[in-house]
Amino acid sequence: MKSHTTDNKRRGYVLPAFLCKVEWNPVVVTLLLVYATLLLLSAWISDDGFITYGTAKNFLNGHGLRYNIAERVQSFTSPLMLFCMSGVSFFTGEGYFSTLAINIATAFAAVSILAFVICKRVAADDSNPLRAVIPLTILIFSVSFLDFSTSGLENSLAYLLLAIFCVLLFSTEPVTFKRLVQFGFVTSLLLLTRHDMLLLVLPALLYIFLFKNKLGFKPALTAGTLGLLPFIAWEVFSLIYYGFLFPNTAYAKLNSGIPVSEYLINGLVYFLTSFAFDPIGVMSIFVAVVSAGVFLFLKKEACTVALSIGVLFYCVYVLRIGGDFMAGRFFAAPIFLASVIFSRFQIGHKETLLCAALIAVIGMAKPFERYTKEITENLVLSKRKVADEQWAYRWSNALVNLAKGGGGGVTYERHPFYSEYTHLRGERVVERDAIGMLRLACPPPTHILDRVALSDPLLARLPAFYNTHWIHSHFYRWIPAGYKETLASGTNKIADKQLRAYYDVLSDITRSPIFSVHRFENILKMNIGYYDHLIDFDRYRYPRISKDGPPVPVVEVETLANVSAGTSGGKVGLPKDIGYRGIACPIPTAQRHSRKIKARLSTGNIYDIALLSGGSISFYKKLSPPPPLGNTRGENEFFTFELSVPTGVSKAGFDTIRIVPYDGTKKCRVEYIRLQ
Repeated sequence: MKSHTTDNKRRGYVLPAFLCKVEWNPVVVTLLLVYATLLLLSAWISDDGFITYGTAKNFLNGHGLRYNIAERVQSFTSPLMLFCMSGVSFFTGEGYFSTLAINIATAFAAVSILAFVICKRVAADDSNPLRAVIPLTILIFSVSFLDFSTSGLENSLAYLLLAIFCVLLFSTEPVTFKRLVQFGFVTSLLLLTRHDMLLLVLPALLYIFLFKNKLGFKPALTAGTLGLLPFIAWEVFSLIYYGFLFPNTAYAKLNSGIPVSEYLINGLVYFLTSFAFDPIGVMSIFVAVVSAGVFLFLKKEACTVALSIGVLFYCVYVLRIGGDFMAGRFFAAPIFLASVIFSRFQIGHKETLLCAALIAVIGMAKPFERYTKEITENLVLSKRKVADEQWAYRWSNALVNLAKGGGGGVTYERHPFYSEYTHLRGERVVERDAIGMLRLACPPPTHILDRVALSDPLLARLPAFYNTHWIHSHFYRWIPAGYKETLASGTNKIADKQLRAYYDVLSDITRSPIFSVHRFENILKMNIGYYDHLIDFDRYRYPRISKDGPPVPVVEVETLANVSAGTSGGKVGLPKDIGYRGIACPIPTAQRHSRKIKARLSTGNIYDIALLSGGSISFYKKLSPPPPLGNTRGENEFFTFELSVPTGVSKAGFDTIRIVPYDGTKKCRVEYIRLQ
């Protein structure tokens, strides 16, 4: 067999050495070209991707690493993506094509490394030239992987860094001091891409540093620390510049006040929805993790097993945080590692082609179905608002639609998030919840008040107000009275005295000169929770049951004893109109450990019902009555509901029941409330 080097010399030119070593198998090259074609056809940018670019644009214009130029807040998740955007945009002068170029280049590079480098690092006696076929087929037919190869988010950077990490992991060279520094450096860049990427590589890192390292503990620690210097430097900068170690988005998403049980339920919904959305991708994760476990007993492939454990850790983490509102987003990186795991299997040519054909048959329907169905404004895939985000933005933000409609031009300028808000450029404060393209439509000095708190330091530290149908990553906050006026005027006008004091400290961290002894004292105290007591959790988690506003009517409740004795008459002291503030019902001492509550309320309204103990909310529920039947049944009709009090709340006891009409109408009525 003639070498590529010899052929090239005969033609009068010589390829670089590393290209000469590559076996250009026509099947593998064809699959790579298919992926590249699909990558261009599906290229798009999400609204969240523009949040990072909005900060990069302010940075390039001399306003610092800020989303709103008045305050230092890390509204972006990925510092590495931010600097890549800033670097490319510095030369191009724009962000749309620059961002897509970064995504396309890094994603294609990652897949190429998988095909031509990782797939070659198997047993020496293995000669299957089609080893890359199954991994490439998975990636081509995985909707999640393809969608988030672009999107303006950090996924493509994660693909590339994970590919480089796997090259180091499967290298046959000895683990030297230099190699440990390289592991640390790649890990450092992964952390700068997203902090939670560490979970994917942590088991493999532990295996390398603890079991394959022959240098000793101190040299390994030194090597790892040297490799992590970029991440350490960023964290030091973040603490000094922003006042916090983590992005503001982390505080906004993890400081919601939502119980762990609800996160787990939402995470399960995200798993099931993502499986329906991308069966090939999610199935490949499951098969890779399960099958890699066999290596521990059969082939002793510890590195492969370590990767599969990392994927498992990450999936458990996704379940714990409740998933995401973008279908498949958090599975994109694990799918790439799953394809790496499949590349480690030593199977024959026929089996390889058979498996690839099976994957193609299963995955064929999904991509074509997406491009043939009618475009709708919001393609919601589940009741938890998990959406096909790429398709929702495709008509305006996709590369292939660049010159369609609106006379051409940059596509995102046709989207309502941009076009409808261009007239707001003169506003001092704009209150919205989709803030990516809006930042470009309303450049500084317009201050954007983000209701989901991704870019707002105060709202990120308040709990999300109660909502039984919450959407992950979109935890809406109740805007404190006077806060919007505070942002507009620069003077603290927050009505809540405790929160006003809290904001004074927070604004000192985010707005005052960076190098100040007093500011650094506040940074230390804020990060250790010294001021957390100033936030009234119930007031902002359950704002409709809060202590603000006029006093509520105090009424009595019935007990079963009253009813059985015939003394209540069904209506004991309850007003016909409970008012927009609702009612407060004090509980008799003997009934404070009741297990059931029964009441009759007027239909046509949604109610907030809370059980309080000593002024603090022990239990909260939103009650949606059945719709009225027929045209003759209206707001004066009543419905009966029974509420089982949670065991823990019943044992601890509660002294007050609060009922508030959710829609604020003054025509709500209560016929009775009974305890058991």
